[in-house]
Amino acid sequence: MKKKELNIFFINPERLSYLLDLYKLSIDSFLELLNKDLKRSLITKEILSDILDKKRGISINYLKRIDKIFNCGLTWVVGKGEAPDKKKRSIFFRKEKFNADFNFYSKKVITKYEDLKFQIEALSKSVGFDLKDKIKEKYSIKDNPIIVAEKMFNEFNNIQRNFLAKGIIKNNKDDRTYLVNLIRVLEELNIFVFEHLETVTKKEKVSFDGFFISPNIIVVKRQQKYLRREIFTLIHEFAHYLLKIEEVDDDDDNKLFAGDNKVENWCHSFAYYFLLGDEKRLVNELKVANKNNNYYKTEILGIYNKTKLSFKAIYTNLLFSNKISRDNYEIIMGEINENIRANEIREKIKKDKNKDLGITVFASPKPIVSNIFKDLVVSNYFEGSINEPELRYFLNIKQKSPIDDIIYS
Repeated sequence: MKKKELNIFFINPERLSYLLDLYKLSIDSFLELLNKDLKRSLITKEILSDILDKKRGISINYLKRIDKIFNCGLTWVVGKGEAPDKKKRSIFFRKEKFNADFNFYSKKVITKYEDLKFQIEALSKSVGFDLKDKIKEKYSIKDNPIIVAEKMFNEFNNIQRNFLAKGIIKNNKDDRTYLVNLIRVLEELNIFVFEHLETVTKKEKVSFDGFFISPNIIVVKRQQKYLRREIFTLIHEFAHYLLKIEEVDDDDDNKLFAGDNKVENWCHSFAYYFLLGDEKRLVNELKVANKNNNYYKTEILGIYNKTKLSFKAIYTNLLFSNKISRDNYEIIMGEINENIRANEIREKIKKDKNKDLGITVFASPKPIVSNIFKDLVVSNYFEGSINEPELRYFLNIKQKSPIDDIIYS
């Protein structure tokens, strides 16, 4: 019987080299990923060299493996076009140092949103949507972040009052509603905000809290249990937007204030005083927190209840303002972390108990929808610029679900 011939594909060496540079993968590391879970390495350095010289091709199975590594699509590495302009295409070529330590998966997620940025630009051009910056004033780290925060706080309040009167948003009854309302205001300023959702079952996790990509993309990691952390991250990334300085920010609590990093300290101060709002007097009245005044726990509880600041953010600002010693700060952080762990244990016990009883309490979480992005996609669909499969792809609509429920909601 004649052996079935396999389809062979020839790699575009420039594009593969681009991916290796983007993810800072050595040839050895790439081959390790490419041959992962195989009994023996089928592609060696010598074979890869021949592939890059176009002396030999690869099978569809290995093409799928490359796609699995980079999430680049099956056809991208075999396309005939030149590799993208590095600095234009990726933040990882525009910046050398970041306020985060990346794992490989985090880079893939960030690259996905950067690709989405270019799709947004194309969609906007197609329907004549103006992506211009609506904030007229230009800011730098020479500006006082407290004064800038006060200006933006007042501007946000004005927009929110207008939205409330029109029924566009709801009253800030809880942290989740407050977060949604912040996103709606940012959308009014032509800023696209995406909430990145991490599923419980997924083994790979991102190692960032949020990031800003120029000109107008903000991504925050969904913090289902710690909404105030997500709120703080969102405003922090908005501060990067105001400065026009791209950044990816870590999920490390120890980097809440970033030592000698002037940009990060500016953004943190901006976020803190923005969320403090009209309650600055309460903080200004505090002296030095110590054991004798019970670390101002009663006063700080009052600040917590009147704002959307977390206990960690409040105490970290006290440290930053020299109103608590490092030793006392560590004591308080230890207590806060212990309370968090205790709450997590209680939640797990409750969840396990409900599971044993066959009770399903929580529905699968869904990210906050970017209305500005949805409207842009829907406009393109009605104009005939994209088809239904593309509409479903952009808005994550399942094949069996009717599109009317989404596009008219």
